[in-house]
Amino acid sequence: MASGGLKVCLIMSLLLFNIVTFAVLFLIFKPKDPNITVHPVGLQHFEFSLLPTLTMNMSIDTLITIENPNYGCFDYTKSIGYVNFHDIIVGEVPIRANLVPGRSHIN
Repeated sequence: MASGGLKVCLIMSLLLFNIVTFAVLFLIFKPKDPNITVHPVGLQHFEFSLLPTLTMNMSIDTLITIENPNYGCFDYTKSIGYVNFHDIIVGEVPIRANLVPGRSHIN
């Protein structure tokens, strides 16, 4: 039968091994933020009017890429993106809900 000191040493060694293992796994699998990139594609339907007030209407085609660097997938809900020009909101973009697979990207 093992002595009391050997049992304490064995328990402390197992505890230290578990702490080191979980710390390494946490550093490897730590969740990272997704990378979101907006690629402007072009202008369409450009309308400009001076009467009775200055108005402008246009459609801007863009491609939004969401890259997921994590091993697990994530989903996001339906939302709205805003287009700013000199700190003034000039447009709204509806974004539909979707699922981004792990270690992948969607457009």
